[in-house]
Amino acid sequence: MLRIFSQFAVKLAELAEAEGRLARRHASKLALVMAAMLLAAGLLLTAILLLASSLYYALAPHLGQPAALLVIGLIVLALAGIAAATAARFHKEQQ
Repeated sequence: MLRIFSQFAVKLAELAEAEGRLARRHASKLALVMAAMLLAAGLLLTAILLLASSLYYALAPHLGQPAALLVIGLIVLALAGIAAATAARFHKEQQ
């Protein structure tokens, strides 16, 4: 009986060691992917801000400042809605 328990303890320790190595490998991959996604999100935000700014400077002389800001706000709102709908669709597919 003691031999069975000792074998069980040894096998449990080996399993914990193997799972620890696997978890460490996955954690490092996850950290790398998260860093890349954070960089991509920052670059995307910068690009959207620069595009909105250039669109404002192009529209403001023709439409006036309030109308130019309204047009840009509606475009950014539409982009945000599309992004939210896409995220919701991906979330439903994952379940």
